Amino acid sequence: MLTRPRYVPAERVASIRRGEIALDLAPEEVSELEPYREPISEPLAALRPEPEQAGGPPPGVTGLIQRLFGRRR
Repeated sequence: MLTRPRYVPAERVASIRRGEIALDLAPEEVSELEPYREPISEPLAALRPEPEQAGGPPPGVTGLIQRLFGRRR
């Protein structure tokens, strides 16, 4: 039984029933689990790329276009 929130890899979850989650772990493996840390979420606006300096496509776009459509000659 886990008494504190711990990160458990999905492949170690044996079954899920109402009010119960069974794990495929030995007691000594449970004690080695990392504490659960809630992911930090950022507003979508914070993920927006920085404005570009002098015109032209943003970095990476040219390479992406070349991979998708081949090199233009």
